[in-house]
This record gives sequence, C-alpha cells and structure tokens, in this order.
Amino acid sequence: MLTNKLLLALFIIATIAVGMVGYVVATQTVSIRLATYTSENDRALRDQANRLTALSLIMARGGADNVVEALIADCPLTERERFDDLLGRLDSGLANNQLRELSRLFDRCAKYFAQQKAVMAARFAREVEWYEHLVKQAQVLEPQRDPAVYAVGTWQAMADIEADQAEHMKTLVQLQESIINALITGKSIESSEIDNLLAQVRVVQDNQSYLMIKINDMRAGLPTTP
Repeated sequence: MLTNKLLLALFIIATIAVGMVGYVVATQTVSIRLATYTSENDRALRDQANRLTALSLIMARGGADNVVEALIADCPLTERERFDDLLGRLDSGLANNQLRELSRLFDRCAKYFAQQKAVMAARFAREVEWYEHLVKQAQVLEPQRDPAVYAVGTWQAMADIEADQAEHMKTLVQLQESIINALITGKSIESSEIDNLLAQVRVVQDNQSYLMIKINDMRAGLPTTP
C-alpha cells in the first residue's frame, strides 16, 4: 500500500511532468505562430517592394497608374490636341485671338499632368511609409536582420524627389500662365518681362533634369527585393 509520502512525491512528479509538457507545447505554439507571422510579413515586404518599383517606373515615364487616372481626368481629346498645338507654337508668335483661345484651354487642360504628378507623388510617399513600417516589423521579429538590404533611406529620398518634381511641374504651369497673360496684354515675346519668365522656366527645367538623373541613379542602385 502506498504511503502518504510516496503519494505526495508521485503527485509532485506528475504535476512537474504535466507542467513541462504544457511549457513545451506552449513554446512550440508560440514558435509556430512567430514563424507564420514572419513569413507573412516577409511576403508583404516583397509585395510592397515590387509595388514601389512599379510606381517608380510609371512616374519615371511621366505616367500614372489606373487608380490615379480614374481620379484625375484630362480635358477632352480635341481640346488637348488644340491646346498642345497652340502651346507648341507660342514661341513663334500667336495672334491675339489664338492667345485668348489658348488661355481658355489653359484653364481646362494645363494643370492635368501637374495634378496627376502631385497625386502620384503623394501616393508614392504613403506606400514608402507602409514599406518602412513592414521593415520595422521584420526587425522586431528578427533583430539580427541587416536593415540595409531594404534600402528604406533610398526609397524615402526617392519619395522626396518625386514631391519636388511635382512642385516643379506646378511651378512650370504657373509660369506658362504668366507668359500667356503677358502676351495677351501686348507684351512682346522679346520683352524683358517674358525674358525673365523664360529664364525662370529654364531654371526649373534644369532642376527637373538634375533630379531625374539623380532618381534614376538611385533606382538603379536599389538592391534586389529581399
């Protein structure tokens, strides 16, 4: 017959054994969940990096994706063609009635690409912020990871450049409008006022070219999606 002391010892041993089994099961469950979450976060990181690359290439071509195209509508095709034609002949001289027609079309057509660029730049910045969040999650899950492979700083710098390019496009539209208005009031294409405006246009265009080269170099230097 088992003594009380022996029964107590057996109970303690059984309790410890059950506790150890429970600890092992709990540890395995946590490890499985952690591995699953890490895998899901890594997949989201790859998808987001691919999304950033796609958006960056679209903007490099001066375009927009389907989401932004649905939000920002261009003027009718016939007006766009007429506007582009008159704007292209502005340097060679337009009659006053043509200048006034250009001014009317300007209000409908001129801001389209600048607005499109602004929305794309803002969207790109938000996507970069989400990418940064996913990278931080990855580092929490696996602190030994090298953050350099994600090139967060490069993506942030590219987002800043796209925002600057959007501002440059907005400035060019404003300068174009000032030139058209000056010509309508009778200023000569060779007047000092027009010369000053054209000088500002060249400065903005030079800045655009510099930033375009810079962001292309950044894009080429991005690491392969981890």
